[in-house]
Order: sequence, then C-alpha cells, then structure tokens
Amino acid sequence: MKSAITLVKGARLIVEHCMTVKKNDKVLIITDDAHMRIAESVAGVSYSLGAYPLITNVTHHVTACMASMAVSMEPPEHLAQAM
Repeated sequence: MKSAITLVKGARLIVEHCMTVKKNDKVLIITDDAHMRIAESVAGVSYSLGAYPLITNVTHHVTACMASMAVSMEPPEHLAQAM
C-alpha cells in the first residue's frame, strides 16, 4: 500500500502537470474499488486548486464486462455524457 505522501505527490504530478487543472475546472475521475485511494488523492489535489472534482466508481460495470463478452466495455450512457 502506498503512503499518503506518495499518493499526494503522484496526484499533484497528474493534476498540475499532466492535466493542468485550474480553478473552476470540472474534473471527472473514473475509477474502480482497487484504485479508489488514488482517485481520492487526485480529487483532493484538484479541489485544493479550486476545481470541482467528481469521482465515479465503475467497479460493477468492469466486473460485468469481465464476466461476460455480451456486456460492452463502452461506459454506461450517463457516464459517457458526463465525459
């Protein structure tokens, strides 16, 4: 398990340099249960910059896709609209 300091350092790199999040930006973070701590760190750094982060957990959808080829890997319609 990564330490909180390591998570925040990584989140700062992602948010400030890769995504260049600015004040009032809307930040959609798509994650699953296994990566929730990382998503929360990204959301926290985004919020600290004045952005509006939203975390969505797609664990159920990913699990269904992996269990059956009949389930599309495309995101659910409401999530696709948010993207």
